[in-house]
Amino acid sequence: MRETCISRTPAPPRPKKVAKRSQIQDLQRRLEELETSKVTKVDKSTPILSINGASDSQSHHATPDPTMSTDVQPKKEPPHCLDAGFISHIFPPFTSTTPWPSNDTLCNNPCPNQPWISLWPPEPEAECLLAKYRRSAEPLFPFVKVPSNLRAAELKTKHHFLWKAIMMVGTFMDGVRHGRVGEELLAEIGRRTMVEGERSLDLLRGMQLLVAWFHHALGSSRLTNLLFLLRSVALGLELSGKAVGADGERDLDALRAYAGVYYLNTLVFTTNKRTEVLMNTSQLDQCCTILEEAQQFESDALLVKLVRIQQLAQSISLTVFVEPGQQPMQLPMTMVVRSFQDQINSLRQSFGSDLETFPMLEAHICIAQILLTEWAISDLHLATPMTDRLNLLWTCLRALRKLFDGRVQEWTDLDNPQFLCLSGSDVSYALIVGIRLSTLRLPGWNLEQIEQELRFGAIMDAAIEHLSLVVERRRTGVFSVAARSDGRADPFTGLLRLCQRMSVHVREEMRRAAEDYRMGSAAVDDGGLTAGGLGDGFWRAMMGQSGAVWGDAMPHMENFDGLQMGF
Repeated sequence: MRETCISRTPAPPRPKKVAKRSQIQDLQRRLEELETSKVTKVDKSTPILSINGASDSQSHHATPDPTMSTDVQPKKEPPHCLDAGFISHIFPPFTSTTPWPSNDTLCNNPCPNQPWISLWPPEPEAECLLAKYRRSAEPLFPFVKVPSNLRAAELKTKHHFLWKAIMMVGTFMDGVRHGRVGEELLAEIGRRTMVEGERSLDLLRGMQLLVAWFHHALGSSRLTNLLFLLRSVALGLELSGKAVGADGERDLDALRAYAGVYYLNTLVFTTNKRTEVLMNTSQLDQCCTILEEAQQFESDALLVKLVRIQQLAQSISLTVFVEPGQQPMQLPMTMVVRSFQDQINSLRQSFGSDLETFPMLEAHICIAQILLTEWAISDLHLATPMTDRLNLLWTCLRALRKLFDGRVQEWTDLDNPQFLCLSGSDVSYALIVGIRLSTLRLPGWNLEQIEQELRFGAIMDAAIEHLSLVVERRRTGVFSVAARSDGRADPFTGLLRLCQRMSVHVREEMRRAAEDYRMGSAAVDDGGLTAGGLGDGFWRAMMGQSGAVWGDAMPHMENFDGLQMGF
């Protein structure tokens, strides 16, 4: 302690141990370097396309990247937004198998006027698609009206979802573009409604057009989800309550949208015999009355007629189709049929010349007639005399013939459609009824005469030819050509193959049924042939061993789900 303190040089610092990189870190660093060099190389070598499609290094528009979002407007996520993954089972994410056009393909595009900026069209093209919608599609679905003085740019700003839906409708004949635009719109609708809880008239009308012109790509489960989501949004907006004192344009649009929700739900569920999910019509009559009195658009008269015939079809379904365990009616079926037949005749007379102007009305009346008489094929009520039953079957057959005569004529003209795309579910239902009538073993039911009257084989050929034209036309779209699409990913291609296979098996079954009739075996009790002579073996043969093509669309004939059909 008494030693003198002497200043000493501090010891040198110990050398720090050099951190040794792991192999994973080295690989990550190398990957970052490669990505940086790749981005730099692409920026220097990738040609930029101008509006007219030619290469222009000074243009501000770049070729779209398939990995980037193609939304028209960037959306800001809310600060406390739920993860959209929890609704993926309701609206599965879109995964396309169609390759995106490469830069070389885009530069060599044979259509130099096509702007390859985005899936969503720029203003000049959007204006053309809006005019095309007003000319061809709007008359088929009067529940959504776009004012004639509203231009595409203004529509895009004020009605975001309606603009996107109209663009989706306009690209129908370009398979690749239509599929991607529709899936993007569906994904955005799912996010905005289920995650963000948005409810708006614009959203509702966009959903209606998506259901009406994109159902063939949705499948059974997603279409059902969308139809119930439509009802949920309409309920949240209280559209039916706007029937009281509705004297402005906004209220009339709301009433049209409410009627459109009913029309779409009834169009799908009535022919699928889903009577337990049909909508309540208590407010519908008042909505139609207000629209008739206002006469804002000439198409409102057609709207009311479409709703009236669907109301009648719904009443027929609720009365005729008895659910398992439900108590049967006390009145004889012949009296019930006669009452509904009088209502159909009265409605037909009230339509007058509109039946020729709007083929959809005639088709809906034929479907109502088929719904009213189809039960006679299996006669679940077991109390109808054979003479009355045969008369009902002939009435059903004539309604089928009239329906298909109108559709076959329309199938040859793809540029001027006369029917809503979703009405293909009616055609699917009619095809199944036609198969059952053409193969029914029943005393007094002459199958050779039935084929001469119905010509069901020719109808199947016409349906296949129509689908072939649609598939080929959708393959020749500009986006489809640039993507080198062979059409295999198009839902219509699968539908075409399905109809071709179905035609082969149906013709074979018709031949066997006709031979049985000629041999006199038709007099046998038809208790085991209530499905028209088509058993489980027939449907398994038609669907293949796995049945993957029909899948949830057709588990068995009595519960036929024609939602995939797109005639």
